Amino acid sequence: APSFRDQGDFFYPLKLYTADRLGSGEIPLWNPLSGTGEPWLANGQSGVFYPPTALFLLHSAALAGALFLLLHFGIAAWGTRRFLKEENVSDAGALFGAAAFAASGLAASLSVYWNHFGAWAYLPGIAALARAGLRSRASTLGFGALVGLQAMAGSPEISAATVVLAGALAWSPREEFPEPPLPQARAVRAR
Repeated sequence: APSFRDQGDFFYPLKLYTADRLGSGEIPLWNPLSGTGEPWLANGQSGVFYPPTALFLLHSAALAGALFLLLHFGIAAWGTRRFLKEENVSDAGALFGAAAFAASGLAASLSVYWNHFGAWAYLPGIAALARAGLRSRASTLGFGALVGLQAMAGSPEISAATVVLAGALAWSPREEFPEPPLPQARAVRAR
């Protein structure tokens, strides 16, 4: 594990127990190994129905943990790039912004709390689709899928903050930038 705190002693064993039960063909309702037992399906952090939890069905738990983290870093970078492109940032600027967002101290800090990190990774993509206005059926379905995945990641507080942000972005007026004037020489040739 690249870090300490809750990643190694809480989230990693949590995912391994969930995957073990799912691999046995069982939906884990209760975890008798956690303290004196704890409801498991009702615990959003267990990620029983969160699709990336399936990575822990791989034979290498270490590989599964690394892929789980890399997947969420990738989702965050993809969403950030999409959001920045929605705001008319250049390709290079959007790529740089996406890399900076995914490599930020916040990302590194959240990556040890897999439920919060998973939910946080979807925030930029949801914001991009909300900002675009959900004008098509595909963007509305994509928005719904990202919101659903974020909710399944198990961080209600980040999901609630995302809903507020998405609402603000969807209903805030967009500033329209005028077309830049043509250079004088090109304007003369255009006539």
